[in-house]
Amino acid sequence: MDANANRREFSRSPVHIEVRLTAGTGNPILGTLRDISIKGVFLATDTLAPIGSTCQVLLLLEGGAESIRAEAQGKVVRSDAAGIAIEFTETDPDSLAHLHKLVLYNAPDTDKAEQEIADSVGLHRQESLEDF
Repeated sequence: MDANANRREFSRSPVHIEVRLTAGTGNPILGTLRDISIKGVFLATDTLAPIGSTCQVLLLLEGGAESIRAEAQGKVVRSDAAGIAIEFTETDPDSLAHLHKLVLYNAPDTDKAEQEIADSVGLHRQESLEDF
């Protein structure tokens, strides 16, 4: 098992949809979402983004009568040849609900994902907020 997986606050759900990311003051970066958690995303792209830079993530979810737009602010926590990892820092309630649904619908373990969402307050686990 990957050592990084043990440190993750939330489990990942595999998702493959197109995403637009704007990091810092740069041009939009287009890529394919590889996975999502309640706390962030990994975007498969050839474009690098500066680690620590703030960014805006836009997910356009299609499939129903109309497209659904989910947006989140975040920061780049990893950027390498495989892609860009973004930790969410803020989102609005509607986008958070869409992100939760996207995680649940694609989770390998739906029960675990539901429990993680139930135990969270926004983008963080409830017990991690007790340290503040």
